Amino acid sequence: MKRLILYFLSVTVVFSFEIDELKFNKEMKVGETAEKIFKLTNNNPDRTVSYNLRIEGDRNVKVSPAKIVLKKFESGYYSIKATGKRKGTHHYKLIVEEGDIIPDKKEEIKKSNKTGGSITLKRRVAIEQKYKVN
Repeated sequence: MKRLILYFLSVTVVFSFEIDELKFNKEMKVGETAEKIFKLTNNNPDRTVSYNLRIEGDRNVKVSPAKIVLKKFESGYYSIKATGKRKGTHHYKLIVEEGDIIPDKKEEIKKSNKTGGSITLKRRVAIEQKYKVN
């Protein structure tokens, strides 16, 4: 029974954020830089959440800013910038992790402390991306 409840919790809360478009898919020539701006929305109806962003797998790709703090249903923007160092198709992962989950009211903190606390599941998503250098 506990496993079933945990499964439903994980399925229903996994996507508390939304990214407007997932694919980078830029083409550039050697020595050029390509950039794309993405919109990240906090769909958590109860809390302000910080999101940590980073790139894995390619030193020629940068994400900025590395941290975005969004109130409930608020949106923010981040950019991905890739520099074409050598020809070919290159792959990397954009990692989006929930950081601190900030209660909107002090009463929430007091309530959770009185009841023995609560469980917070922080999500981590790896989104595979690519770009091509001609």
